[in-house]
Amino acid sequence: MNEFMASLREIQFLNLSHNPYLTVARIPRFLKVLVEIDLSFTSVHTVEIAPLLHLSIFNLRGTNVSNLRPRLFPNGMSIGTLDLRLIPNIAFSLESFSGVNITTLLADTYKLCCPKLHRWLKSCQAPMDPFSSCSDLVGGLYMRVLLWVIGATAFLGNLVVFISRLRHQRSPVRMAYWYFVAHLHIADFFMGIYLLIIASADIYYRNDYFLHEAGWKHGPVCKLAGFLSTASSEISMFFILLITLDRFLVIKFPFGQYRISGRYIHVLSALAWLLGLSIAMLPFLPPFQHWHAYNFDGVCLGLPLGDSSVPGFQFSLAIFVFLNLFLFLLIAVGQLVIYRALVEVRKSVANQTSSSAMRRAQDVEISRRLFLVAATDFACWFPVGIMGLISMAGHQLGYQFYVWSAILIVPINSAINPFMYNLVYIIDTGTGVKLKDLKQQGAKGTIMLSPLEILQMSVLTISIH
Repeated sequence: MNEFMASLREIQFLNLSHNPYLTVARIPRFLKVLVEIDLSFTSVHTVEIAPLLHLSIFNLRGTNVSNLRPRLFPNGMSIGTLDLRLIPNIAFSLESFSGVNITTLLADTYKLCCPKLHRWLKSCQAPMDPFSSCSDLVGGLYMRVLLWVIGATAFLGNLVVFISRLRHQRSPVRMAYWYFVAHLHIADFFMGIYLLIIASADIYYRNDYFLHEAGWKHGPVCKLAGFLSTASSEISMFFILLITLDRFLVIKFPFGQYRISGRYIHVLSALAWLLGLSIAMLPFLPPFQHWHAYNFDGVCLGLPLGDSSVPGFQFSLAIFVFLNLFLFLLIAVGQLVIYRALVEVRKSVANQTSSSAMRRAQDVEISRRLFLVAATDFACWFPVGIMGLISMAGHQLGYQFYVWSAILIVPINSAINPFMYNLVYIIDTGTGVKLKDLKQQGAKGTIMLSPLEILQMSVLTISIH
């Protein structure tokens, strides 16, 4: 027995890996010459370590040691390589590594690499967060400024425009276009709320964000922010499609043979909201709660630009790439059909125009507006789609791609839409008043509107998205 115990004291390599029945690991004091301990892929949740002079490798990969309690590692201990990868929802404090010197740390989260946790750490290998740093939720002054500017613009701009439409544009309240644009402003308003939530959280967690990252990413506020961003994006796309359909009917049938009117307006609006909210709610349903759709990063945005092996990546890819690409193609085709319909109608009433040059100029202006309608959506979603496909193929994108996609590319439409709508309204105010007077005179029987004039009134309501 003495010889057996003596032989145990000479153990240098202890490999207990892949043992599903091992839950507690107590390393006795007499194992003084140990240089490597491998507990990887076991069910270990508690580790008790006697003071050791040095470990070359301490492998806790894939274990259940999710709580790095203070003084877990004895004072004076040194570890060459500590592997903490594949440990879900790992918790720690400022005292977790206070008593140990670590040369190389392997982890799945950058927060374990933060300098405040270590008195000596030469190398740390962990995925970089595209947005957050150890101290801040949103790292970098320029990103914070953009976040506040775009968020405040989307929030206030859409709110002001929506109220302005309610107060000053009551006459067309029964038009499908008016309803759809109003709902579009509400959806874009949600994007402003999302951006302001993230910007406010950045201020709240300033200087010590890494200590609160797990609570923030898995908390209700981050989930709400992710829900709002996804719902806003998809509902906006649905209403752009409805606006395109409505404009097509107005241009193709200027005398109102076919219109979206009455209860169909409300049915289609409710359907757009129902589909958008259902898509955004999907990750909260019990069968899909393991998805990381809204907590892949600190900004709670479900873009498919990260690791394709993360649960929920396929959901993000299906929504932000394939569904949005399909909707964009429908919108683009619809805008092309509208322009062709405009050309056909103008040819049919060409004898009522003053000159071919005027008709050509009007066609160019209309085509420019219709091009901008599709181009702004294309500029927002095409880069996201391409980057999503690249991520699906297994290629890791640089973090700057994710930063600019989340801060600028995706929400920019929600911020600029109010100004673009108002700019068109201001430019067309004089012409709009003139056409309104013509319409009133026509209703009194003093003047008859020609097909071209009706067409011009329809064109005025084409707005840029």
